[in-house]
Amino acid sequence: MNKTIKWIVIGCVVALLCIAAFFIVQLIPKPEPLPEDSGVGEDYVRDGQSIYTVAAANVDSVEVWNENDTFSVRLGEDGNAVIVGREGVPVLTASVNGLYESVQDIRVESVIASNVQDLSDYGLQEPQATLTVHKTGTNADDVFYLGDKTPDGDAYYFCKSDSRDVFAVSTYFAERLLKTRSDYYSAVISAAYAEEDFVSLGIEYPNAENNIFVRMCTQEEIDSKQYESTMITTSPFTNGADSDTIRADVATVRNLNATRIVDDDPADLSVYGLDQPIVVKITVDIDKTQALIDNITNTYYDPSAEDGDIETVTMTYRVGSKGDNERYVMYGDANVVYAVESSCFDFAEQPVDHFCQRLISIRYLKDLNYFTVERDGVSYRIDVSVTTEDDKTTYAGSYQGRTLDGPSMQNLYKQIIGLSNYGMGEDPQTEPMMTIVLHGKDGVETKMEFLPINEDELYAFARVDGGGRFLILTSKLDIIWQNTQTLITGGKVSA
Repeated sequence: MNKTIKWIVIGCVVALLCIAAFFIVQLIPKPEPLPEDSGVGEDYVRDGQSIYTVAAANVDSVEVWNENDTFSVRLGEDGNAVIVGREGVPVLTASVNGLYESVQDIRVESVIASNVQDLSDYGLQEPQATLTVHKTGTNADDVFYLGDKTPDGDAYYFCKSDSRDVFAVSTYFAERLLKTRSDYYSAVISAAYAEEDFVSLGIEYPNAENNIFVRMCTQEEIDSKQYESTMITTSPFTNGADSDTIRADVATVRNLNATRIVDDDPADLSVYGLDQPIVVKITVDIDKTQALIDNITNTYYDPSAEDGDIETVTMTYRVGSKGDNERYVMYGDANVVYAVESSCFDFAEQPVDHFCQRLISIRYLKDLNYFTVERDGVSYRIDVSVTTEDDKTTYAGSYQGRTLDGPSMQNLYKQIIGLSNYGMGEDPQTEPMMTIVLHGKDGVETKMEFLPINEDELYAFARVDGGGRFLILTSKLDIIWQNTQTLITGGKVSA
């Protein structure tokens, strides 16, 4: 009896489970057949349905046509997609790869309608864009049309050319097809580097005699104390360079992005002033251990790099003329004309003295035995003595055995050594209007001669140790002469 009851109970449980399963299945929504032409509501379901697949190996190229451009992409030798016919143009690799790979599995946001009678209702009779998948080993291309935006603005109508079924695709997918090829070009025309990475600046002109080259000093050159800063020019002549000016110039094009792509296949470079360009070369040492430099991806980053590992990179720009608030340039080997802000590379059109140190000569007072100042046949010799005690240096001066005020002598010497250039000049071969000679403890003399320039009373030509290039203000010479006389007569010279 007990066994019979047990089996009855088991049977009842099984029956109840079957009934429950039946009702649960009924509650699951069933897929509905495509309506013949249902129109479009604003609440269509985004289901991510795949409507087309093709193996990557079977894709030869992907062609895009839209109202503004026609172009194709295919895989390059390095496995990344390139724009056909513009293989040498730097591109946004992820974006071009994304376009190429997107056809391998085209998924839609929603099924809109099947067997549509009038494709013009969806902007597909005259589509905004056409997508063509050219397959390897066959002439049977697959073609798709992109139509209008859906009413909610979140998708676009889409169909295959040989079908009247209409789908909605995402704006992300659609916008790939609405771009021009230049939208896929990279606007980055500089390696990422920090200000302290600077190594050298070269500016090459159509007339090579005017070429300028500026570089960082070697430690030996720094120790020589011949130069005002840590940079020198070595072309068109060797001279101390103005590091503040040069760093400011280079900063205007550091981590540079183009404002637009002007021409990706220029036929006549003279249109852009690039038939005889100014060539600017900026060399930097990039730290390979940094993934980001100033929050910009370092393309030379190497996760296995160790401290001190650097990549020396030279960025080459061909600089052309200016257009409307922009300047035309070409970068590296790319046959592309870019536009940058109008002020970019203005420094390349500056005369060489723009890059030179301001001071015409550098000698430290502590390194001198004496100095002389001569004008109109009258010469004054001022002897220098230096004492150092408890890391404090004290200067004293004397003239014909009479002690001079030390701080006043220092102030006079600052005016002498502070003579700065006011542009380039040519030696007029006239008699000096003033001569200053610095006699070093090392036996080396520095002779500075200042020559009048014809009737020009504003500037004098500065000749240092027999050679010279720069002009100085004659008014500065007048002040030095007056203060020299003040000093030797026991007066005070202010800074």
